[in-house]
Amino acid sequence: MKIEWMMLADAAQVTNNKLYVLGGGWERLSVGSEFPLRQRASLALAFSIPWAETNQRYAFSVRIMDEDGKEVHGAINGHFETGRPAGLAAGADQRVQVAIDLTLNLEKEGQYVVEANLAEQETSRITFTVRKGK
Repeated sequence: MKIEWMMLADAAQVTNNKLYVLGGGWERLSVGSEFPLRQRASLALAFSIPWAETNQRYAFSVRIMDEDGKEVHGAINGHFETGRPAGLAAGADQRVQVAIDLTLNLEKEGQYVVEANLAEQETSRITFTVRKGK
């Protein structure tokens, strides 16, 4: 199993394992308000589960921190389980997609880190930068 990818977006949702995204893939955020501020966003994640590891429950967690290691969003914990749909080719991996709505508590400009952990075995990170301006 692995974290296939992560993406920040203005908004995201998953319906029937299809990901719907608005304003996705950003890594720089320009804000017009004074700090501290609250910023709404979404995080989309995709997990790849090998054939032999389906039909098991998996836990994941996400942390979002500023460059000093201070969390800017509360704990995000979730779980999922995926099976093998009828007609799936033997040995095929399964993709599970998740979208999480966020309210980020941004206290300053700088670099931030999104860290996801899958089943305490696989960790992935992305970064984004926050700057004042338009």
